[in-house]
Formats: sequence, C-alpha cells, structure tokens
Amino acid sequence: MPPRTGKTVIAGKIIALAGLCTTFVVPTKTLVNQTYEALRSQLPQIPIGLYYGGKKCPVNNGVNITTYATLQKHYNHGILPECICKSALVFLDEAHHSMTDMRVDTIDNAFEDKAIRIALTATPDYNEHRRLQHFFPELIHGLELHDAFELGLLAAARMWVIEVDTDASTVNLIAGDYEQKLLGRLMSGSPFFKAVQDFRYFESNIEIPALITCSSRQQAYDLWLYLKKQKPKNRPNPGLILGETSNRDRERLLSNFECGLVDTLIQVGVLIEGWNAPQCKLLLDLAPSLSRVRATQKYFRVMTRHENKEARIVVILPKHLPSLPILLIDLLLKPGDNYYCGDLLRPSEKYAANERVPIDKISKSPIKSVKVKTCVIASASLIKPSLNPDDPDQIRQVLATNPNFSLNMSFGYHAFCPLFFNHRLFVGTGKALLGYLKIPNKQEAYFAFLVKT
Repeated sequence: MPPRTGKTVIAGKIIALAGLCTTFVVPTKTLVNQTYEALRSQLPQIPIGLYYGGKKCPVNNGVNITTYATLQKHYNHGILPECICKSALVFLDEAHHSMTDMRVDTIDNAFEDKAIRIALTATPDYNEHRRLQHFFPELIHGLELHDAFELGLLAAARMWVIEVDTDASTVNLIAGDYEQKLLGRLMSGSPFFKAVQDFRYFESNIEIPALITCSSRQQAYDLWLYLKKQKPKNRPNPGLILGETSNRDRERLLSNFECGLVDTLIQVGVLIEGWNAPQCKLLLDLAPSLSRVRATQKYFRVMTRHENKEARIVVILPKHLPSLPILLIDLLLKPGDNYYCGDLLRPSEKYAANERVPIDKISKSPIKSVKVKTCVIASASLIKPSLNPDDPDQIRQVLATNPNFSLNMSFGYHAFCPLFFNHRLFVGTGKALLGYLKIPNKQEAYFAFLVKT
C-alpha cells in the first residue's frame, strides 16, 4: 500500500484478531518508536516490548518490535530472546529491506518454521532483482497509488514546477538515476537557494511546516547555513538531519518540529522512508530522481491526510537534465494528461482550462533566471521504451497513436514537441521521442526525420 495509507493499522487489526505472539521488524530506530506509539494506541491491552540498540526489554506474551540489523546480528550470534524466536506471527515492515541474501536467511531461520511471515511495503518493486513477489509470493492485499488517490486516502495536493536557468546536460545517469553528488553541486548556491527561500517563505506557505529534500549532504548543509541567514527574523531556524546526525539530536529536532519550535527540516533521504509527520504539508524538492521508490516515498510524506489540509509540492529543476525526473503527476495521472501548475489534483476529474480555479497561483518568480512553469504533462518515465530507432514502421505506429499528429505540422513547442504518444513501444512527448531517436532538437532535423519516416 502507498505511504501513509494504513499498513500499520491493518497489521494491528491482524494482531488483535490472531491473538498470537508477534515480532514486528522495521528498518530504523525512528520507526521502532513510531511503530511502538501506533500499536500502543491501537492495542492498549496487549504488552509491547522493544528489542534494539540500547533498549532491550522484550515481552513474553505480546508484540516485540526490533530492527532488521538487530535481528540479523543477534541471530548470527545465537542470542535472540526465545520470545522473539518463538513468535508465531512476524511482520516485516518496509519489506524491500528484507530482500538481501543474509536477511532472507535470517527471516527463514530465526523463527519457527510454521511462523506466519507477512511483508508490508509501499515499494514492492525496489529494482529488477528485488521484487517482493519473488520472496513473498502470496499476495494478501495490494493497493496501487492511483487507487489510493481515487479512494480519498491521501491529502489533496497542488504542485509547482520551478525551472532554473542552469545547464544540467553534464549530469550522468548511474544505476538508473542521476549522479546525486554532481546534481547536488550543480543545484547549490544562488539562484537555487534563493528560489527555495522565496517559495518556502511565500506569503501563503510561511506558516506551513515544511520538508526540504536535497541531493547531497553538502548541498543540504550549505542550504541550512543559507536559510539561517536569509529567513525572516520572526521564523525559527531550520533543522538539519543527515545520516551522521546523532540519535539524540535527531529525536530533539523531530520533537521540536512536531511541537512547532522548528518549522522547516532539511534532509538527504534519512527522513523519507517511514517518517510520519501529518502536519508537514509543504515539500520543497531539490532532489529530482528517476527512481519510483524515491519519488513515491518523497512526495507522499506530505500527502498524509490531516484535518483536510492540502499538500503543497514545489519541485525545483535545472534545465536540460538527460531525462525528465518523476513528478507527482506521473504517479497519479494518466500519461499525457495536462496539469496546470498550482491547480488542485482531484481524483477522476477532468476540467477545461477556463474552469480552473487559480487558488494561490504562483505565476512568477522574482528571480530573473527562475521560471514557474505554467503547464506540465504527465509522462511515462517509468516505462522503458522498446522502440527500435532504425525501424520506420515502428516509428510510424508510435506517431499514429496521437490523432492530432499531421505531416504538415511544424516542429515548435506549440506543435509537434508537446504532442503525446502512447504506444507499447514508446510513451512520451514528441520532444522526448526525438531525443530517444537521437534527432537534434531543431526544425530542419525534424523535417528530415519526417521525410525519412
């Protein structure tokens, strides 16, 4: 199920109905505490123990919460408590973390053979090799992102895409995603930080608790220093959480964020997975990604339902990235759908441009080199093209999928470039199709392509 749509609640219901001794395995210490609070609230009559790090107080008849690292280490040393080894019910939260050889071996052998093992995750397909169905073949229940959106399990959202006049064509792709350190260096300093400052403290955003995601630790640290100096005088200093942040400092910052003493958290990945702060309804994204896992976890942190409040997502991008990143609309809308930046994303609703309600429309940036895009198209960057660039017949098949395509149409941004083609061999815009076919982004090359095809 998608992030923040009730996996732990369902697990608690199963625990209550089954009446079996249970172990709940999570990836991080932060999630140990979150899971403890959630289950204690839901199951007040059932004893709950903790077994991780410096807290080892398991219970004999109830639920014990531990981490994958503790489970594996103590199993290998033969010192797992009997109350955990004898558990009849085992929940594996964020279960894509369980899909390594060592952890699979631990999960198979640390518990009784007949113990029921149930995997919970928002990202069942971590990559081509780590697919949950290979390790947990019996599906109990699944809910797609789009279905959760349609069912109203997520907060309504608005998204803005901000384009900065900085060339990112030199950014390489490594293991299917952007080179994060290079991207972080490229997106540091002015005008990126100035754009973050303006949109974070924009009049209608200033009171909303915010999360800022960065591509690298250095970028996050530099942005933290920048915002400390440039924030409005009546606003608290932002908080910075990195991988090396101590548990004590992390807990203090999260507690201060929850009670309002800190209104902005800057981080690089460490808060994305499993973090729960429903009041956080503003995301400023300085970490574009081609990974569905990262995009899902990142965007849906702010889409937890909370008092009918809307989520606001501001994506800040450089120009000329080698491939378009995954946006929120790519996860929720159909490929080819137009989205007018700042509009409310609504389930199953199509409406004409003249019917749009421009609520809080951020139409212009005060920074000369920063442009707020008017409209973006939901793409299919998750679908790998199989189109053969040397097969004219296949290319003609793709072109035929858009009824508006004409051989007489010009190349420009109001003609061929924004057309959307949806075929099993290729899904994307005309501009993306030309890029895939390695055709220069020029009108002469476009016409030569048409003649050849």
